Amino acid sequence: MLEYDTVINANIAVHEKEADYYDFIHNDIWNRAEQNRLKQLLRTLTAQIDNQSYKALDFGAGTGNITQKLLSIGYTVTAIDISPGMCRKLIEKERHMIKLKRLKVLNINFDETNLTEQYDLVTGYSVIHHLPNYLKTLEKLASSVKNGGILYFDHEPPTPISSANGIVDKLILKLYYFTEKNANAAYLKLHGVNLPPIDYSLADVHTQLDWQSITQMLKQKGFTVEIQPHYVNDSRLNTPLSYLRKKILKVNSAMLLAKKT
Repeated sequence: MLEYDTVINANIAVHEKEADYYDFIHNDIWNRAEQNRLKQLLRTLTAQIDNQSYKALDFGAGTGNITQKLLSIGYTVTAIDISPGMCRKLIEKERHMIKLKRLKVLNINFDETNLTEQYDLVTGYSVIHHLPNYLKTLEKLASSVKNGGILYFDHEPPTPISSANGIVDKLILKLYYFTEKNANAAYLKLHGVNLPPIDYSLADVHTQLDWQSITQMLKQKGFTVEIQPHYVNDSRLNTPLSYLRKKILKVNSAMLLAKKT
């Protein structure tokens, strides 16, 4: 059983170390295809919301990957993150939007707050697998979605599927990860980025999620729910190995789309 405070403190520590480098080291932020997918998806979800008032909550906002896209669409955004460093970076980027009262950045633990405001769209990207009790947190977040609004989370562990069973497939994946790791290390060194040692073991705590329980909980709260396995382009530079990896894995991520009816 996960110790709540241990996981929370580990996430704060990890993201404090990452904050100044986060945008530079996370390849999905650099991958144009993934960023374009997110922009289009957020526009599509926006068009599906009933009685749209353009109010959004970005949970685990980090340095603003989703927040900035929501702002560009026209939302007024409340961005929440547990890491002071991540909040600081987002504030530095979006001082103008804060001044215009289009953005509010809250450095809080959402589990321990009593926010009563409701939102058209509640989002999170690459965050559920960091949560010590994700079902309880998602249940609370679901209460922040207005009738006709949408809960959207993405870049999470998918339901396990059979892949890379062949010797050749496994070899290609090993070559990909070996190449990617070393290419990234060389790239960072070339640009003078010296990351401190970071231990992710107590922060990235879920390699699988119980999507069935998540779906059941949300349906009980009046949501229609769809879990979509898909492939996230998270290579900084596409190479032949990148395409082979995609062909082998087919799925490496899942997203949650839930509308409150």
